[in-house]
Amino acid sequence: MRRGTVVITGGSRGIGAETVAMLAARGHDVVFCFREKERRAETVRARAALGSPAVDVDAVRADITTAAGRRALARACAARAPLVAAVLNAAGGMEVQDPCYAELLNADAQVAVLDALDGLFVPAATVVFPTSLQSHRYGRIEEFDSYRRVARSKNRGERLVREHCAVAGRKSVVVVSDMVEGSPAALLMDMREPRAAEERREAARRTGVQLPTTTDVARHLSAAVADGGPDTVFVSPVPPHNPIREREGA
Repeated sequence: MRRGTVVITGGSRGIGAETVAMLAARGHDVVFCFREKERRAETVRARAALGSPAVDVDAVRADITTAAGRRALARACAARAPLVAAVLNAAGGMEVQDPCYAELLNADAQVAVLDALDGLFVPAATVVFPTSLQSHRYGRIEEFDSYRRVARSKNRGERLVREHCAVAGRKSVVVVSDMVEGSPAALLMDMREPRAAEERREAARRTGVQLPTTTDVARHLSAAVADGGPDTVFVSPVPPHNPIREREGA
């Protein structure tokens, strides 16, 4: 049974790609966007469509940090409207030197996408915002040095999305995870701060709580769309984190 259309930003790899496949398997038509790597996006689309031939899966090249990209995404979604949910999976900032990019992508672009799609949602649609524990609790627990601006901007993005959904009458679900094994962020941390990344893994091992995988997070994102649930969902029990220490410029 088809269950309505879901739009996913950043759906061409990792968590996003797995979420596309899981939502299609649940009976949702899916529209997902990607910034580049068209061949990779087409592979994701084709695999999801092959596994769930009764639904439609569309991929559209769209950079959500630009007005033109958001218009392209809106046009693609209009062909599959109405939308029952959005998964705001696009995120980043560690891989770009521009210090303003994280704020643009992780905060401002998130609500700009919702504005661009505003007339396409069903009443009381669900908006799912995946984030990290370091972002969700920014200012209260320590984060990786190279991840700090991402954590700060994702924290702001979470607040903006919550506020936007409250005004629009939509349900917002924030899905929170610790460092995700196999994710691009974890791979960057392994390269830039290997000692800190290994300390995070060791803290998880000491408490017997495994760090989540991309599949674990994707499962929670698709469940948040299909099944609703609380406004904040933690992917797994959270191992202890060090409380933040006072520092200049925090």
